[in-house]
Amino acid sequence: MPAKRAFLSLFDMKLLLIVIGFYSLFFSNGDGKRMVAWVIEPSSTLVINGASNVNQFTCGMSSYQYTDTLELSERTASYIKFSPNKLSLPVVDFDCAHKMITSDFQETLQADIYPEIGVSFLSLNAVSSTVPGVTSYDAVMLIELSGRKREVSVHFDFWEKSYSLYNLVGSKTLRFTDFEMAPPSKMMGLVKVADELTIDFNLVIRPL
Repeated sequence: MPAKRAFLSLFDMKLLLIVIGFYSLFFSNGDGKRMVAWVIEPSSTLVINGASNVNQFTCGMSSYQYTDTLELSERTASYIKFSPNKLSLPVVDFDCAHKMITSDFQETLQADIYPEIGVSFLSLNAVSSTVPGVTSYDAVMLIELSGRKREVSVHFDFWEKSYSLYNLVGSKTLRFTDFEMAPPSKMMGLVKVADELTIDFNLVIRPL
């Protein structure tokens, strides 16, 4: 019986440390002041990975050329809700390292009609992490491709990059058909792009 009580005590202590760590990372800055918003820094990147029956391809933004702020509207020790927000990513800013693939990428996303990819953060919920110094959580996000919106869950890891800057890194696999789009094909169907796309987020956050 004493051993069981000791196990429960250690478990409760670990859970408490996770909650305290989450609170200190998300709700206070280096001066101990309460956070009210996050600024997305220009050094942030977003990459979309895909494949065809011929090869793989990567379309990415080398850097985020804009400054967006995510305001926190509701927060507890393990939960964050954001005020309405939208990160607007111009489709023409994505480079697939090959002119033809880049052109196909823009055509598939109908860049002439829907020039931006939309990304919105709705909420975050802290989950257990086994990596020291890393806070993990599940985010509820809204992704918009070619004018069609889908709510998705994305797992992220969050850690301190340097003083007052944090990394927010996650990945999500989506399908063209989730957004009512057909995967592109070329050369009379000889080259076919797979339905799945993986979006890699590497955001640099500066708390306010």
